[in-house]
Formats: sequence, structure tokens, C-alpha cells
Amino acid sequence: MHMTNITDDYVAFKVKTNASGIKKYQVQPNNGIVPPRSTIHVILTMQKQKEAPPDMQCKDIFLVQSVVVREGTSVEDITTEMFKKDAGNVVDAVKLKVVYVLPPQPPLHLQDGSKQSLLPHPSWLDRGNMNYQDTGSTQHHMTLQHLKDITNNFCKERILGKGGFGVVYKGVLGNGKMIAVKKLVQAISSSQEQFENEVNLLMELKHPNIVQLVGYCYETQHLHNIYEGKSIFAWNTECLLCLECLPKGSLENYISDASSGLDWPTRYKIIEEISRGLQYLHDQDGCPIIHLDLKPANILLDENMTAKITDFGLSRLYDQSKTIHTANTSGTLGYMPPEYLRGIITPMSDIFSLGVIIMELITGHRDYPYDIRESSMFFIELELQKWKSVLQKEPGYSLEEDCQRIKRCIQIGLICVNPERTKRPTMKKIIDMLQGLESMSWYISNELSNHDSKAEP
Repeated sequence: MHMTNITDDYVAFKVKTNASGIKKYQVQPNNGIVPPRSTIHVILTMQKQKEAPPDMQCKDIFLVQSVVVREGTSVEDITTEMFKKDAGNVVDAVKLKVVYVLPPQPPLHLQDGSKQSLLPHPSWLDRGNMNYQDTGSTQHHMTLQHLKDITNNFCKERILGKGGFGVVYKGVLGNGKMIAVKKLVQAISSSQEQFENEVNLLMELKHPNIVQLVGYCYETQHLHNIYEGKSIFAWNTECLLCLECLPKGSLENYISDASSGLDWPTRYKIIEEISRGLQYLHDQDGCPIIHLDLKPANILLDENMTAKITDFGLSRLYDQSKTIHTANTSGTLGYMPPEYLRGIITPMSDIFSLGVIIMELITGHRDYPYDIRESSMFFIELELQKWKSVLQKEPGYSLEEDCQRIKRCIQIGLICVNPERTKRPTMKKIIDMLQGLESMSWYISNELSNHDSKAEP
């Protein structure tokens, strides 16, 4: 337990517990003096118990008493009288999470020569959020102090980006490797839930077009402060994600029309990579993952301009047997489909967002027609002329082949942003369309005009 004094006073503290049995816990130190702007680390250790409580729920509470004292006060000067209520002290009730583990058991030798543990794997271990070594995962918890050290105390010079979620800093590990440290804002109640959601998802996802989790930090400190003239301790929780650092930043910085920015092969490669990453999410066995905030700012690029999807704070696991209805429609306007604004969530929500990104990558903007049968023909020809004038100036391009591919991508983008979600293709079909293996005729002929589209129930 960390107790930090952020005032200019000296503060005495004492830790007590309501646990039955004097020797159930060992507290080191159980009292002390916290100088101004300093932190004291208190280690609480439970002694070996014969059995765990029912449902693995620990009811023990630690009481932290504190009072402002004079400079020069020593631990020997601390008395019980200091912590009486009339002395103006503050008492905080602290409930800590306790993890119970079973003692190691000798293996049972079977007749076939194999070994088996005498104890079955306890089911309660499966219900936690802990990452065990036998999972083969390399992600691990990092302390807040370690992240402060590698980001130079989260200094402004290390900022890689900012957003509604918080701030991303560049962290430099001891071996010189760089990682991205995402420090989440805790001002809104949903921040912690989004953090846990993102950690749990990223621990399971392994794909070249998904940003990889390096580690995480979830740390609560007991900070001392003055509130309305009174000395108080308050809990402060820090949630941080440590991700692979992608030096080229987000795709948002590269959105432009044909006349500038990325060349066509790079744009097409990014479209393919985003599509493959999204297909991986949607094809998760038994429970597809819906990203729900797919946009250029959440597509990061490595040194080879390989695209990787990031920011899974809003993502949902999708039960294929039903449509999700929600009152919470957090997301980014312009990338959210019409039905999502009405609280309907399906994988088709991501398909719409992908369509918008494809249109932006090719045209540099989000102004596109909603009717692929009529008004889009002029739109497609206009964009093709822009690209032809660029490709003709550059050697090494197959003009006819590239123009066919550009036209195909524009058509796929327009199909994906169909206002009616049932007329959008799946990710598998989109991949096949990009490769020319799937016909787009059905989607084009069944595209509703903007005048004919009906609101979904």
C-alpha cells in the first residue's frame, strides 16, 4: 500500500485492522511519519491460513489513521492520544484485494508412468483477471514508478499524442527499446471499465495488423491532501497501457487526396492490412470482437508503413445469436453507422467505419454519395481522373490495372457505407472483393438509393 503526502506538512499515520486474530496480518511499518511531498510504502502480509473464506471473499478491513504533526516528530513520539477524534485526525477504511493460492502438492504417479496433481485446477482461478505464466503470454504488470522512470516522469517532451482517453508517452526501456505508454484519464466513471476491457482483449489478440500489448499498470495510491481545511487521505488509481511503439504515428496524419501524400501502392497495402486485422477480430471463434471506434486515428503505422488497429476501449464481444442494443453510443461521428446512433450493435458497425476509411484513403475526404447505382458513377469517374493524372507522371505503374483496383476500392467503400446494415458485406467477402475473387454486382444492384432507404427497426 502506498501512502503519499502531497502537502507541505508532516503527517503521522497508524494502520490497524478489524481482522480477528492478532497475528493474522503482519504490517510493516504499522505507523510512521510521512514527510512533505513523500511516499511511504506499507507492506501488508497475511500469515498462512488453514482455509480460505467462503466464495474467496475477504471481509477484512484496514484502518489508516492520520494526523498532521510538527516537523522533527519521530516515530518514537507517536502515541495513541494523537489519533483520538478530538485531535482532528482522519480515519480511512481500506479494503484490499486478497488472492488465495493453494499450497503445492506432490504429483500422483499413475500406472502408465505419467504424473497427475492430487488437486484439481481450482475453478475460482479461471474467474479472475490474472495472467498466469502457463498461458504462454509475455504481457506483465509494470509498476507506476517504472513507467515514470522510462517516460522521464511523463514529461511533455515525451508526448506522442493526446485524445479523449488520455495521453500517450514515449517510454525508453533499459535495452533502448521504445514502447508507447498510454496514460488513461480517470475523470469519467467508465474509464476503468474501458481499461480492463482493453487489457483483457489485447492479452488474447495476436495478429500482425493488431497493436501488441507489452504490459500494463493498475496501481492505487493513498494520497494525503488538504480538503476544505481538513487533512484527508484519498484513493487515486492510475491505469496505464504499455504498447508496442509505432514510429510513423496514426493514419490520420497521412489522409490526403491523390495529389499529395502516400503513393497508391502504400494506400492499397494499408486498406488490405486494416481489412485483414478487422477480419481477424470478426472471425474470433464463437465470439467475434466488434471494435466500435475504427477510424484513422486508431490505425497506427510502423516503420514499414504496416497498418495496425489499436484502441479497444469501446470494443464488445458479440453474441452471434442476438443483436446488441445499448444506450451507450460512444464513438466518433462520421465513422458511426446510422443504426449505432440508435443503439444497435453488430459487426456491420465496423464494416461501415471501414468503408469511410477506404473512402478517405482514396479521396482524402468523407464527402461521398449514398447511391452507388446513380450519383456515384460521376463521383467514381472524377476520382479516377485525379489518380490517372498522378499515375501517368510516375514510372513503373500499370495504369489500366491500378485504375481498375482504385475503382474497385471506391466501389467497396461505397458498398460498406450502405445506410442499411443488412446490405453491407462481411469481412471475408470484402477481402475477396479486394482480390477480385468476389463479385460486387449483387451489392451494387441491391444498393438502396438515398431516397428509398428505410429506417431499420
